[in-house]
Amino acid sequence: NEFDYSFSTGAVLYGLYENKEIISSTNKVIIFEGEKSVMKADTMFKGKCPAVATYGSHITVNQIALLQQLNV
Repeated sequence: NEFDYSFSTGAVLYGLYENKEIISSTNKVIIFEGEKSVMKADTMFKGKCPAVATYGSHITVNQIALLQQLNV
């Protein structure tokens, strides 16, 4: 059997679940390329940083739609 373990990075934003509350309350977001930047920002600002990562240098229509649902 062959399994498909592909992960559609263009469909999600890293850190969105954890930072959803602060993003929706401020209507602002910092968009990083990599996940480590989100982790560093959350550590520096003690979880009060509206940050997400795109898993790369481009943002997709799906990722923009996720942010628009939070009125960013």
